[in-house]
Amino acid sequence: MAALRALAPKDVGERLSRLVRRSPWSVGLTLLVAIDAAQRAGLFERPVPLEDLAVIGAGNNLGARYGEEGFGRFAKEPDYIDALQAVHMLDTNHAASVSELLGAKGAIFTVGAACASGNLGLRAAVDELVDGAAAAVVVAPVYDYAATTLEALGAMGATTESRDAAHASRPFDAARDGFVPSHGAAAVVVEPLERALARGVTPLAELRAVEASSDACHRPPKPDPEEQARLFLRALARGGHSVAELDLVSAHAASTPAGDLAEGQALARALGDEAARVLVNAPKGALGHAGSAASLIQLGLVIAQLRRGFVHGTANLSAPDPRVPLNLTDAGPRSLTLALNNAFGLAGLNCVSVLRRWDGEA
Repeated sequence: MAALRALAPKDVGERLSRLVRRSPWSVGLTLLVAIDAAQRAGLFERPVPLEDLAVIGAGNNLGARYGEEGFGRFAKEPDYIDALQAVHMLDTNHAASVSELLGAKGAIFTVGAACASGNLGLRAAVDELVDGAAAAVVVAPVYDYAATTLEALGAMGATTESRDAAHASRPFDAARDGFVPSHGAAAVVVEPLERALARGVTPLAELRAVEASSDACHRPPKPDPEEQARLFLRALARGGHSVAELDLVSAHAASTPAGDLAEGQALARALGDEAARVLVNAPKGALGHAGSAASLIQLGLVIAQLRRGFVHGTANLSAPDPRVPLNLTDAGPRSLTLALNNAFGLAGLNCVSVLRRWDGEA
């Protein structure tokens, strides 16, 4: 925290220390990734009007463990209750805390689409920019898995039964048996290209489109390859692109038997003859599944690959599922311009984003 505080104006740094000290663990991490994103986007040196700065939190039930532990203490001693629990339990506490930290006075709110929340936060940011916001800080807080949530996910067969932690997450592998829950958070600043250039800021990438859809089937979840394929093509078209221009797909692939198969079949259907050319990788093999934060974390990896011209492979992929006819790439240098970032939330919530490498200058 000291390093991040040193990069911010004195008043913002002081607010950071105060807010982190008074906040639950997950909110404290949200504040840290938000101030890091703001600093990297030049919001302190070249600020936008604070009344036009929006803050969007991505995710639902973010403080599940905090709430469960509080309820447990309350059950044992009814006279005890954290006076701020009513505030800390609200997902909006994350957006409100970032708003206070940065002094943002534009719209602040949260959106949720389970594991697709990060991408949906980007979609909400685009809506804010269209509505006149100068910029939007999108934060995907740590999804703080509660013990009951983990137990329920295991009971429904969503999580792995493997005890080999280093090799348990196996996206697109024939031996995959469920996802590995993990913790992570991310934040990004989204603003119109012309505003960023006018501020003298070099964009990390261009967000060309964000599209969302539903499988219209939430219990039991039945990922729909046809719907996913339609969404891929619609997102590319909305961004003004075709499959022939696509270089990389960062797959949602969480290492679940049904989910990876559906996504793989959907990609094969959408890519058609280009499936043998377009590179596909899945970061959850190395990172596990960070829940609602996953797709915004993945966004950072997509941007890094576009900027550096180097792709990562898919960890623990030793025997690719033969039913997934994709170009599952190894790590190495590649020429990249356009990428698709996939996210599919439990209960049939789909959201994908399209990003293009930025080659210009500020």
